[in-house]
Amino acid sequence: MDTTVDGVDGDFSAGNLSFREVILFANSNPGADTVRFADSLANQTIPLTLGEIQITDDLAIVGLGADRLEIAGNHSFRLFHVDVRPRLLNFSISDLTIRDGGHSDVRGGGAIYSVGNVTLERTAFLNNRAFEGGAVIDHHFGELKLIDSTFAGNIAPTGSGVVNSDRTSLTVVNSTFVHNTGRDGAIGAHSNAVIRNSTIAFNTDSGIDTTVGQNIVVHNTLIVGNTTGDIVGNVSLSSLSSNNLIGTPAAAGGLMDGVNGNQVGESGLPIDGTTVVSDQLGNHGGPTPTLPLLPQSLALNAGNNSESLDANGQSLGADQRGLPFSRIVGSAVDIGAFESVAISGAPDDLIVFDPSQGRWRVGLNQGGNLQWIDGPQWDSSLGWQTFVGDVNGDGTLDGIGFSSSNAIFVALNDGQGHLLTVSAGSFGSTSTFQFPMVGDFDGNGTTDFLAQLSSGEWFSKRWNGFQFETTFYGRWTPQGWTGFRAGDFNGDGIDDIVGLRDSVDETRSIWMYGLSNLVPVGRRFAGIFAGRFGSSFAQSGWHNFLVGDYNGDGKDDVLSQMNDGQFWYTISNGSPISQPNLGANRFSISPAARFSPTSFSGPFSVGDFNADGLDDIVSRLHRPGYPNHNQIWVGTTSFSDRAAMSASRWGVWGASITWGAEIVGDYNGDGFDDLAGLDIGRQLTFVSLTSGNRFERTVGFGSIQGAALLVDPETFSSGKLKI
Repeated sequence: MDTTVDGVDGDFSAGNLSFREVILFANSNPGADTVRFADSLANQTIPLTLGEIQITDDLAIVGLGADRLEIAGNHSFRLFHVDVRPRLLNFSISDLTIRDGGHSDVRGGGAIYSVGNVTLERTAFLNNRAFEGGAVIDHHFGELKLIDSTFAGNIAPTGSGVVNSDRTSLTVVNSTFVHNTGRDGAIGAHSNAVIRNSTIAFNTDSGIDTTVGQNIVVHNTLIVGNTTGDIVGNVSLSSLSSNNLIGTPAAAGGLMDGVNGNQVGESGLPIDGTTVVSDQLGNHGGPTPTLPLLPQSLALNAGNNSESLDANGQSLGADQRGLPFSRIVGSAVDIGAFESVAISGAPDDLIVFDPSQGRWRVGLNQGGNLQWIDGPQWDSSLGWQTFVGDVNGDGTLDGIGFSSSNAIFVALNDGQGHLLTVSAGSFGSTSTFQFPMVGDFDGNGTTDFLAQLSSGEWFSKRWNGFQFETTFYGRWTPQGWTGFRAGDFNGDGIDDIVGLRDSVDETRSIWMYGLSNLVPVGRRFAGIFAGRFGSSFAQSGWHNFLVGDYNGDGKDDVLSQMNDGQFWYTISNGSPISQPNLGANRFSISPAARFSPTSFSGPFSVGDFNADGLDDIVSRLHRPGYPNHNQIWVGTTSFSDRAAMSASRWGVWGASITWGAEIVGDYNGDGFDDLAGLDIGRQLTFVSLTSGNRFERTVGFGSIQGAALLVDPETFSSGKLKI
């Protein structure tokens, strides 16, 4: 189908075949049918205005993605009616958003009334209403499967907020039920049911309402914050239920704390659900909105891997968001529909270099305060280019410097935050080098220094466990490059490089990988075409190349900005590169957000500010004299089939303060990246702490101590500075 218009007019020409007409065709065609949507309908809404759609034969409706296409009613009628008893139809919906269905029929089912075998997969059901039954689906007989889906904001005053399952077999996997309202709970389980790896939270009334005589088994499921109790009704859950987190001990379906890995309350008291999982539904990757677990949540690594199974009894490979969001990260699966990235719980320290003095400094995080330690002072006249990395692989950060005479020095950390100057040798004082950068280019767990000689040869200085040595990585043409960045672009755990240059005819910009790979003697950068922009550097002025993992697959990607402020993603997940086969993919390109260059003239930094495993960016708006001066804006990344960005204001810093560096890091160990700011005028440190969707508060982290004032730190980083 290829139009958003709801009608049956007999015009089936291109651009005029409606969703309702396709369903009528399918009903009249004996046997199973599949309805698909033209790509031209992406990011649109199909409004249903002509009443309920009858399904009278086996049918699969396959959308373009829940985040890319929605079908909407107007709360005056049910959307789908699936009932040709005594025959049980096979009906499925996948990859859509279904919203605003509603009616007052006693049968219920604001979106769907069904009799038969129904599967709802990778679909969001939002703001549907019914008087009785289920606000989303009132289902009878056959099987009902809810997989990788979200149910939010649905209302049934005298029925179930989402699902009324009667005389059927209910299976729920990797799904989220949040902010639904219904007298019989979010899920009215009036039938046999198996619920796995799902989140049922913050619903008005109960989470699950059970009925006598049914067998209900629940595994790895998070049920908290439901107003009248998490599990209510006339029957206990099966004693086989395991590794669930239930917030209300008095309404836990008969489950006992500590039995079969179940957590029921905490020390006999109810659990505040907002300490376990976010109560704000959001786009954290994947096609459907989800609720991320909070750092230090009781649900982290608390599930049962053997019960982390899909609807067919096979091991789950991904959480609700789908790949690349692995279902098990860490020692065990997380409880609920969302799998969190691993966090260390250790707050980050700071390291900075002030070129005006040639001074390194370390700020050790004492838990809300930084203890500043002076590091070595280098000759400020030597034109230092400085970097930060772990040069000797001891797990702490060191400083790295490249002088105007091509000497390489290291401010080596003793493991306690004290830095000592060590020479790493020189590339020769008469040579000219360009594109200096750092990374682990040989995969030995230490940070190497890399630069290109003016004749094109790439050389590195690396620590081999005993001493610094020079290594050759091949020769590339030295002319025409806009810039290079380092990162692991093929996911092999070894850093590579990527460079941007104009095409020969100067009509577009092309990316070239330099993939670090073994050769008979040492390693070399294999030069491989990675992708291209449709405009040249001269046309677009590409800059602000920001390396990060923007789709959560463990491989680095790049964000690039045009002169007009528009950012573009280049994600390393495109078509596989087979010649040579080094595990790399071409870049896939999609637009991010636009940050006006008039307002955002300062640097952008990369961090994961909502702890969803996808990197975001942050910048301070610099417009002295304007009301929005010193606002902090974050561009949050989402990903389903492609990366996208939403930019918004997350906070504001003092307008009259002279701010120096803005440094991303996790300064309270909660798994969310925060933003530190150095108040150069008063020599103070402040940190804006994030809750996942804004900077909740900005707190002082103490005064900046040292032998001299910190003037203008140029190189800075956060991480571990003390073992």
